[in-house]
Amino acid sequence: MAPGSSYQDALFKRSLNGLVQHHILFGFRGKGSYSLPKSNDGTVSVASQLKPEAQLDAAKIYGFDEDHVSILENRAVIKLVDHIISSGN
Repeated sequence: MAPGSSYQDALFKRSLNGLVQHHILFGFRGKGSYSLPKSNDGTVSVASQLKPEAQLDAAKIYGFDEDHVSILENRAVIKLVDHIISSGN
């Protein structure tokens, strides 16, 4: 998920705005790394998680002080995802 990669650029060739509502939930608890910028979740850079085109189309954006794996077990994240799904938002 390198910013500016052909793979990531291909994902955003067509806007889904108005077709699919989405929320962005991202983690930012990463450590320093030779292969990642300072802002990361330990696996993916925050820049990749928050690509401007994705932010423009997002219904809402939520950041969590979690890493790439721990965000999946965070109770607040689980509760939020459940709320988003059950409310149809």
